[in-house]
Amino acid sequence: MNKELTIKQQSFLDNLMSCNGDAKKAAELAGYAEGSYTSVVKSLKTEIIELAESILAQSAPKAALKLVEVM
Repeated sequence: MNKELTIKQQSFLDNLMSCNGDAKKAAELAGYAEGSYTSVVKSLKTEIIELAESILAQSAPKAALKLVEVM
């Protein structure tokens, strides 16, 4: 992640993981005003995509092996 994040922004990203991707709940837990989660997502778009890419990269081998096993 390239830009310096505020404590609130980092909390949102951390909560996004623990809330299974529920941006509305993550924003609420991070202390953002109700209904502002869409603007939070827009402002952290790059960081959210990087986080998702990292999760996918870590999970891809296990997912691929499981798919082969099911077939």
